[in-house]
Amino acid sequence: SSAASDVYKRQAQAEALRLILLDRVLYLGRGYIKAGEISYDDRRRFHAMHNCYHSGLGGNGDADLVVAAVDELPLKK
Repeated sequence: SSAASDVYKRQAQAEALRLILLDRVLYLGRGYIKAGEISYDDRRRFHAMHNCYHSGLGGNGDADLVVAAVDELPLKK
């Protein structure tokens, strides 16, 4: 039915967005870790993305280790 198809499409879009955000959080986080530092604004945006992924889209904790490591980085002067 059309209603079921619409529900499936919305679920697929939400899942795609969750996967894209996970990939982006992991990619950026690894880059910050490699650089050994992060700016205040980058950390704020990084956390905003992670919060959308984790809380808003039901992420499963796959990014938590990278987020914790980024939080240990010194802030750029």
